[in-house]
Amino acid sequence: MSKAFLRVSFLSAIGLACAVGARAAGTGLTGEYFTTNSFTGTKTTRVDAIINFDWGDGSPGIGGLGTNNFSVRWSGQVEPRYNDTYTFYVTADDGATLWVNDRLIVSRLFAATPAQMAGQIALKAGQRVNLQLEYIEKTGNASVRLEWASASQTREVIPQSQLYPATMPAECGSILCEHWANLSGTAITALTSSTNYPNKPDGREMFLNFECLQTNWIANVGTRLSGYIMPQTNGVYTFAVAASDTAELWLSTDTNAANKQLIASVSSATGFREWTNQVSQISTGRILVAWQKYYVELLHKAGASNNHFSVAWQPPGATQFTVIGADYLIPAGLTTALPAQTNIFDKLVPSHPRLFATAERFAWLRQEVTDNPTGQPARWYATLYRSATNLFTAAPVTYTLDDRGTILSQSRTAAARMYLLGLAWKISGDTNFPERAWRELIKRAWGVDPLLCPKCGGQMRLISLIEDDAIIEKILRHLDLWEGLARPTDRAPPLRLESEYVREPFYDDIPYGPDAYAE
Repeated sequence: MSKAFLRVSFLSAIGLACAVGARAAGTGLTGEYFTTNSFTGTKTTRVDAIINFDWGDGSPGIGGLGTNNFSVRWSGQVEPRYNDTYTFYVTADDGATLWVNDRLIVSRLFAATPAQMAGQIALKAGQRVNLQLEYIEKTGNASVRLEWASASQTREVIPQSQLYPATMPAECGSILCEHWANLSGTAITALTSSTNYPNKPDGREMFLNFECLQTNWIANVGTRLSGYIMPQTNGVYTFAVAASDTAELWLSTDTNAANKQLIASVSSATGFREWTNQVSQISTGRILVAWQKYYVELLHKAGASNNHFSVAWQPPGATQFTVIGADYLIPAGLTTALPAQTNIFDKLVPSHPRLFATAERFAWLRQEVTDNPTGQPARWYATLYRSATNLFTAAPVTYTLDDRGTILSQSRTAAARMYLLGLAWKISGDTNFPERAWRELIKRAWGVDPLLCPKCGGQMRLISLIEDDAIIEKILRHLDLWEGLARPTDRAPPLRLESEYVREPFYDDIPYGPDAYAE
């Protein structure tokens, strides 16, 4: 038996022992006892193993609480045993409100004799979620009980083993992806030595999986994904990375990026999700603790050929690698402070700083529309495309002052058209859309429709752009437009009401969304 096999087997045994121990690791919920029935006043805190109290007409016997008019807030996490839809039961005298996984399940705020409330939520086995129960006692007897049940779980008071006293911030769900364009070569150092690295990427976006959105969407690009992973089971985890052309996977021993270690790498191109092309692609076993965050970082460099990357893990008890999904990812930068005012532009994306969707996202969307014509993105795009093409035969917006001396309504209509035409062009590549957008902008700036012939009123088409001033003058003189060259129309200033300019709210009667312009 090889030493390597003995080492992995030993680590696996440790992981198995940790996993078994985790099944009964709960210690209860944190209880905050208040001397008023409004969660104010003097507070005393303790950990309660279970929520099953019947104080009758007496006092809870803690923190000077009386027999009436007090409140208790229990908080922490609950760990279900099964993949099921759970029913939570709260029986209280008087009022109670329950949240599970940060969602309101049941609530009753008025006084009542012991009465049951029930609500349902789908939960995953072994995946802890936040739980908060608020209880109020007004007068008379006092009691409260918290139970659960599911298809696999008989109804019972939620046991101590499944309750944990600390809540977790609702932060899971994505990982930060940043890319730097126009970097030749395939070495990781081509990325890390770039003058714009790490503060000025060409695009930032949150990914729901630890994997590229779209393969081969661009050449000569460097990428960094950074954030945290949060395992939900104690034990030994093995990581793997696949990429083209090169990649490095770093994992910290805690939340501190300074403690990161290189655990896997790709030195030459692999196939998509090909985990076994090189020995360095697979890490050694890493012992991780459930519900603790670990900083993770992927550096990726693509050259002039293929471009993709994927990061997977093999959790305790698993036999296959699976790409790490949103349930286990937390983006970096959630607590990063804004730069000082003098350096506010230091981290501004150099290319298209106002676009939240990256070029990779548009590449993915184009592919999704093509590959899955019945999917939601394709159906949304079909509506968008139809609405955008309807604008080809619609005249540009005409600007006239309203009774307040503004053109806000028309301006917003034009802006909505620009978004519509821009999206249609980004996805389809059809140059008729930017041509129509140019027509809208020229009408706004100069008060004339550039594609409406002033001689006959017929429709013209944009066939080329002319930059020579002399040629432009000849054309305008031929069209009798030179002498009275149109300029942006003068507009009266907004009216004043009570020393304040009239302001319209950002929302108005202009429709938005995929179906806004469907006809």
